[in-house]
Amino acid sequence: MVTTGLLARVSIPLELYSQQLKPDTGDVMSILFAFNDTPYMIAMVITWIVTLLMAVYVWVRRTSPGGRYFALLMLMISEWAVMAVLEMAAVDLPTKILFGKLSYIAVVSLGLLFFSFAMDFCGRKTWIRGKQALALWIFPAVVLVLAFTNEWHGLLWPSVTLGPVPGEMAIYSHGLLFYLFTAYAYFFAFVGVMALIATAMKSSVERRAQISSVLIAAALVIAGNLLYIFGVRLPGGIDPFPFLLAIAFVYVSWCIFSNHLFDIMTIASAQLIADAGDGIIVIDGRGIVVELNDSAGRMIGVEGEAVGISLDDVLVQAPGLKSCLQDRRETPVEARADSGGHVRWLDIRSSCLHDSRGKPSGWLYVLRDITDRKRAEEKLQTACDRLIRSNEALKREIADREKAEGQALAMLQEKEVLLKEIHHRVKNNLQIISSLLSLQAGSITGESLDKKFRESQDRIRTMALIHEKLYQSKDLSHIDFEEYVGSLTGYLSRSYVAGGNVRIDLDISDISLDIDVAIPCGLIINELVSNSFKYAFPGGRPGTISVRMKRVAGEYELTVADDGKGLPEGFDFRTSPSLGLLLVNTLVGQLDGVIMQVGTRGTCFKITFPVPGPGK
Repeated sequence: MVTTGLLARVSIPLELYSQQLKPDTGDVMSILFAFNDTPYMIAMVITWIVTLLMAVYVWVRRTSPGGRYFALLMLMISEWAVMAVLEMAAVDLPTKILFGKLSYIAVVSLGLLFFSFAMDFCGRKTWIRGKQALALWIFPAVVLVLAFTNEWHGLLWPSVTLGPVPGEMAIYSHGLLFYLFTAYAYFFAFVGVMALIATAMKSSVERRAQISSVLIAAALVIAGNLLYIFGVRLPGGIDPFPFLLAIAFVYVSWCIFSNHLFDIMTIASAQLIADAGDGIIVIDGRGIVVELNDSAGRMIGVEGEAVGISLDDVLVQAPGLKSCLQDRRETPVEARADSGGHVRWLDIRSSCLHDSRGKPSGWLYVLRDITDRKRAEEKLQTACDRLIRSNEALKREIADREKAEGQALAMLQEKEVLLKEIHHRVKNNLQIISSLLSLQAGSITGESLDKKFRESQDRIRTMALIHEKLYQSKDLSHIDFEEYVGSLTGYLSRSYVAGGNVRIDLDISDISLDIDVAIPCGLIINELVSNSFKYAFPGGRPGTISVRMKRVAGEYELTVADDGKGLPEGFDFRTSPSLGLLLVNTLVGQLDGVIMQVGTRGTCFKITFPVPGPGK
């Protein structure tokens, strides 16, 4: 690099220097240049062209690490080289001094630009940002102002004279300000060089080659500059500085292309690593971190700069990751990282890096935060465990219920057997009563009394038939009423002499009644059908007795009719002293029903009563 390579070895008084800066107007307007093909001028022109081209080339790739500052550094050196060429070509001292001052625009910025490039290239961007970065430029700005006003104070150059050889720059004596700024510029240049060396020692082979090329060029420039400052010349009085400068920047330009220093892929790789949502850690063969992006820093709890530090030291804050990353296996693993009170789960993928000869040179680790997925899996597992426990409890409950249902079924079967036995015994008992009445009727003389015994016997038979049907049925709570009425009317038909000529017509469809409704209905049918057999068909005349029952809108409608001779005129069945009709009216009232005599041919009774509710 170049810092303050403008020196003087011959002094003139400051008063004369001030006078020389005040040429008459005619002299200023007629400044002449003598461009000679001297080796110095050719070397400076080469430096100017090469650095200008590099500035343009690197500026296009300024997003790469250090690219912006390197382009500005080359631009300032190019500006310095142009001013040096013009100073060499100038024939009078005021013109040379003017271009010497203009060259200080570059001189005051070179040290800090090299420092900024080194910090940006090495990933230490916090040093060149913010207010502290602006503060670094205050002293160079002051020096630049003092350079343009040097004739008033002489702090930078107490005297300036023409050199003994045409085509050279003027000779400047150095004041206190010159040495202070030289120390300032070289301090930051030295810090930049140390940062590059430290980064090179911790970097991969390819990156180390890139940094080495920059360091070699910087060493050539600094060496030439120091030789120039201290007046050291080669045999024959040759100043080596222009030639070292040209060699240095030709070499740098060659390295930029050969080592891909600012190549687009390097830019893309750096951008990709920096912006990646996954954490990326790269270590060399010694276990030193050469790359660690912000995402990885957040995941493992690293604050500050981690590049150049041993991976073991970096993972002090996340001991759970040490064993995973030290295994050096290219197999995915999941690890828990506890850092700063935060728990993270990371999916870690490892890849071995190889150099151009195929030998292992380091490791690449890609870390993905799977904390949300792990938490979702834990919640899912908790829900599954809860579901399994609920399922087991449900199975136990089902087993208990099945056991209870089995016990209830067994008890129900026992009750059904018992209930059938009861109905069977009730039926038998009623049969015994009927038989006793039959025996008793056989010992009684008198047709009226015998008739009454027979009617009672039929009533008992009617109730006994109900119990018989129930204990024969699968459903002990309900009776198929059509089957029951068929048996009942069949029995009555066989019991009466006139039954042989009378046809029974039944129309009872899909009606099932419980015992509390079936018995009253059976007794009603028994009384009305018995009356039809006894009175409707005198002299054995043929006829039809019909029994119909249907359900209409929440009510049962029972009709018992015959086509016999009918009831006597003026006969009121509601006030009749007949025990049978009295029993019919009573049973209809028990059913909360209504009985009516309808029709004009034969006898027809119509009984309606509500369908009993579940609790009745």
